[in-house]
Amino acid sequence: MDASNTAMITSSSHTSPWMFPVGETTTVTFDGRDESGNEGSCSLNVTVNTVDSTNPFLVCPADVNMTIELGPTEYEIPFLDAIVVDLAITTLSSSHTPPGPFPVGSTTVVTFTAIDESGNQGNCSFSIDFNIVDTTGPTVTCPPSVTEIVESTQPAVVTFDNATATDLSGVVIFVSQSAQSGGVFPFGLSTVTFTFQDSSGNNGSCDLPITVGEYSEGGSSRAGISPKAFRGC
Repeated sequence: MDASNTAMITSSSHTSPWMFPVGETTTVTFDGRDESGNEGSCSLNVTVNTVDSTNPFLVCPADVNMTIELGPTEYEIPFLDAIVVDLAITTLSSSHTPPGPFPVGSTTVVTFTAIDESGNQGNCSFSIDFNIVDTTGPTVTCPPSVTEIVESTQPAVVTFDNATATDLSGVVIFVSQSAQSGGVFPFGLSTVTFTFQDSSGNNGSCDLPITVGEYSEGGSSRAGISPKAFRGC
């Protein structure tokens, strides 16, 4: 601006538009002269500040669906940290620490959170679940083996207790036994097989030895019978 209204800009240190450096202050100077040759100048400062309003971007591990055998109430699952993409330095945290353990029978959601230096926050989540299978049969316990002493090589009536069974599912179904207590068993060694089933259709069994024998000459007493004291065993 000049009283003669003839002033004009003769030069400037920067032209518009100009690529100014980020995070610094740049001084722009203008020079002017009027028709009488009088000169003047002015300057201004240009400061470019950065603003970070972008949340970090996270990529979580894939969902986990682990197949396990019935029984455990907790199970360990290893997993990697989420991948974080951000122009600034970030801090990563997670709701759970690998490898757990994690409860069986319910879904666990693991959440990762990343916060950058400007306080912007991003997160991602993945789930851990279990597919429970039962491929193990019941545990069957037979009663003690039975020995019945007879006077000659004849069949004998033999009685015995029932077998018992347990299973992790808590459900045990009696299926069959190959012979009944109070039945007639042949001379020699026989086997009674007890079979049980769980709720998944898995079978378990045990074998009860039944011995029908007689004293040999010079044999021991009934309470202390030895296999060598029998004929036909």
